[in-house]
Amino acid sequence: MKFVKRLLVITAACAMILSLASCGNGDSNKATDTMKQTEPTSASDSAVTNEPSASDEIGNNVDDVKKQAEAIEESRESLRALIGKASTLSSEEDIAAWGKEFSDIKNDLEEKTKTLSDTIANAPEEYQESYGKISDAATAAYDAMAGFESAVTSAVSGDVSEFKSKVSDFLGKMGDADKLWDNAEVR
Repeated sequence: MKFVKRLLVITAACAMILSLASCGNGDSNKATDTMKQTEPTSASDSAVTNEPSASDEIGNNVDDVKKQAEAIEESRESLRALIGKASTLSSEEDIAAWGKEFSDIKNDLEEKTKTLSDTIANAPEEYQESYGKISDAATAAYDAMAGFESAVTSAVSGDVSEFKSKVSDFLGKMGDADKLWDNAEVR
């Protein structure tokens, strides 16, 4: 039995060597013919080999969530810089310009949060809890901004005192959102 196995291995090795040797002289297409035999024979065969595996889809989903979380973090950094200016505003014009920038960041964050939520909805079940924390943090930041927007609108209309009184409340809510964000991570 061992003799037969060795003979088969030696025969297969010789066949491979001969087919490789025939590639070099250009006289024969035997190596090409051999390769054609291993190609898929039907459209369904090639479709099966080109589909991403479940692990690829999970990896792509994790990458998507990471990219979206990074994009939200960029918006949050812009917001932090803007919040730093809030307590120094004193005129309606300053608040109006600040409010425009605030509104742009809020709208950007809303769009990014929706995109993140959609991606999370398509995530594998084992990632839902982890991803949910990221979504909750982004939503908390957006909700805090949406609640503060009325104070910005009032200030632009002439009630600067309401704006000043709401800044600390808003900063507290953003601090809560930051804590949620710090506890959320993509595996």
